[in-house]
Amino acid sequence: MSAFKRLLEQVETLNRREALIKRGDRILVGLSGGPDSAALLFFLSKLKSKYRLRLVAAHLNHGLSKKNSARYFKTSLKLARQLQVPFYFKAVSVRKSAAKHKRSLEESGRLERYRFFESLAKRTGANKVATAHHLDDQAETVLMRLLRGSALRGLRGIPPKRSQGRTTVIRPFLNSRKSDILRYAKEAGIRYCLDPSNRDFSFTRNRVRFELLPHLIKRYNAQLCGTLSNLQVVCGQAQDFLEKEAGKAFRYLVSKKTARSVVLRLKKLAALHPALLREVLILAVATVKGDARRLTHEHVEAMLGLLRSRETDLETHLPGKIVVFKNRVGLRFFKN
Repeated sequence: MSAFKRLLEQVETLNRREALIKRGDRILVGLSGGPDSAALLFFLSKLKSKYRLRLVAAHLNHGLSKKNSARYFKTSLKLARQLQVPFYFKAVSVRKSAAKHKRSLEESGRLERYRFFESLAKRTGANKVATAHHLDDQAETVLMRLLRGSALRGLRGIPPKRSQGRTTVIRPFLNSRKSDILRYAKEAGIRYCLDPSNRDFSFTRNRVRFELLPHLIKRYNAQLCGTLSNLQVVCGQAQDFLEKEAGKAFRYLVSKKTARSVVLRLKKLAALHPALLREVLILAVATVKGDARRLTHEHVEAMLGLLRSRETDLETHLPGKIVVFKNRVGLRFFKN
């Protein structure tokens, strides 16, 4: 079987299950110039006639290395021109963004990319944004989160699709191994760049990618990437169910709600199943704070500690200046 046919089979299988690509879609493709994104743009161009697709290529310069940035830009531009795909480019300083918002370079880079994609999708009329995440990325993500002690929420991993403003982010290669993508790129003669920072072992992901995951595959489970992906699917479905049920319970439990605070009925909270209770507490924090980022297992346990205690007039402090205060009748969440 040719590399293209093998990749096509994998993408079509995922597409039937997740409805990622539909006839008439206008897809913005995140094009870094690396092997995965270059192969994705090339691959989708082969599906243009079948699905009547309109493609747009989007390249973001993260401003981390002038020399490498120039190589990636030229490679991306040449590929877009070769395929006659409109090409858009933007430069940002990820280092400045990371320092300003106190985030890691990886997190800042991700946020800047999706901010650019969303803005450009609106400008070009794209209804979907395609990124080149693959099965190995999924396995790495789930494994890293397991190592960090993530609960069910974290083990959802990388979703095949998700809403991003007015667009939908899709990952057509999420069912495909990196080796299959590289084989396709070689067979099709696709030119791409290799990022030297991918071999920088100061990054946890690189150590997992090049040391831990290959060791586990070789010594313990040859199908580990698929196994971790299956775990992600099951965890994702279970987490989605819990969140829907938590939303229903939350509306029932609210006794008072303002723009800056929410109060939940104490006795009814205590009657909830522990799994549902955790989700309701997280939802309450997100309602006041705007999101649940930086909320850890220890923070949730601190809130549960308030509920377990027989004492009243207790409080705990959470990220984002959120305070949770317990009195005789309720649990109040507010921003200090």
